[in-house]
Amino acid sequence: FGTSEYACREDFLLETDLAHPIKGPPGLVSLWQGEQMVLAYYIGYFSPKHSVFRYLECISKCYHYYKSRFAEKTLLVHFHGWSTGFGKVLLADVLRITQPSHIVEYYKNEVTHPEVLKETSSLLEGFFYSVTPKVTVSKSKDKNKGDLKFERANNLETYFGKVGRSIADTYTKLVPYSRFYTQLKIVLNGEPMLEELYPGLLGKVCGLCKVTDECLGIGIIRDINFETGLIYILAKVEDLSEAEVVQVVSGEGCLEMCKHSLWDEFFFGKFETEPQGMLFLTTMTDTLQKRHPPKKS
Repeated sequence: FGTSEYACREDFLLETDLAHPIKGPPGLVSLWQGEQMVLAYYIGYFSPKHSVFRYLECISKCYHYYKSRFAEKTLLVHFHGWSTGFGKVLLADVLRITQPSHIVEYYKNEVTHPEVLKETSSLLEGFFYSVTPKVTVSKSKDKNKGDLKFERANNLETYFGKVGRSIADTYTKLVPYSRFYTQLKIVLNGEPMLEELYPGLLGKVCGLCKVTDECLGIGIIRDINFETGLIYILAKVEDLSEAEVVQVVSGEGCLEMCKHSLWDEFFFGKFETEPQGMLFLTTMTDTLQKRHPPKKS
């Protein structure tokens, strides 16, 4: 833990870093065999603090899937660098779930693993063995990421494929795929959505999932045509074609594009002539509401 630049050489990787994963898109807890995603669950946030119990539950599911099928293979569990305060409790719980034989800590100022290993607080139910792993420490060489929101937006753009000169330009050039939305179950924060609320989904990042809750990948909802019954989602075509559920989360810390990066002359010009592209309009509306909130009745 403590770095997102580790080159995974182990047989399997359990990715638990929601903001800066080694492999795969942000917002997922996922199990990887080489470059193949074996199992994943959509959390939808950049930090586990916004969905703690689901986060730990999904880590447990991925770990037990690995343990029941590939226990003879080596597993790397990647955790982010949040190892103080509440992050320390989460890391201690991940150690209890995965029972590692080794810990590798990449630190910037001082090591934190002694305090993590002594942590007695837990959010888990039931009995778990304490762990006494071997520990290796190394000075982190991660570069200062600066603007974290911009960095996260870059991660999303990388997942979908960079084809433009900027993030905004990329999103205007990528072509979304469509499905009849009646074929999909669309849920917001775990609850089925009413059709009249669908316009609020425009521009949202979503998880494309099976009814079993397993996630296939992520997408961006670009448009909904109520006359044809089609929903347009920027995603990998194989993920959208196999999806049965579209999961969306809202609130602080949810996956979103850096809105400031969308104020681009090419982006604006594109949607001046294509009003059905609602992503820019959604961004503009959100900004206007923040600057000019509606009057209280």
